[in-house]
Amino acid sequence: MPYLTSRDRRPILNARVGHHFDRLISRWFDSSYIAADGDTGQKYVYPNMPIAVDSATGKYVPYSLGASYGAGSDDPVGVMDEYLDVTQGDEGVTPVWHGKLLEAHCYIYGAAYGNITDAVKTVLDDITWV
Repeated sequence: MPYLTSRDRRPILNARVGHHFDRLISRWFDSSYIAADGDTGQKYVYPNMPIAVDSATGKYVPYSLGASYGAGSDDPVGVMDEYLDVTQGDEGVTPVWHGKLLEAHCYIYGAAYGNITDAVKTVLDDITWV
């Protein structure tokens, strides 16, 4: 069931199905790769996005097949299911690496919902995509 954020009133889709999830350790999410909104200058990260770890900084970054967000960003480690306001800087996240997610509610950063590639599904094989 979608809900609305308190800041920009954009609908947020919940991708989690059921109650059993395992999470990775908490790390900082690197806000430098997130584009600011053209009207407000705010930097929001919406949930249900596959993320990776930048091997140089040790921070979580958006997953990118072409490693666009640092070394290692082409290797997904989990799916971020938190809403973040990173306007003021990095925030801590604990991504899901095991559980059941609605694929139609997930997205690759910069693309439309429901576009999870087979490459992501193969690596994140402890997630059941429905």
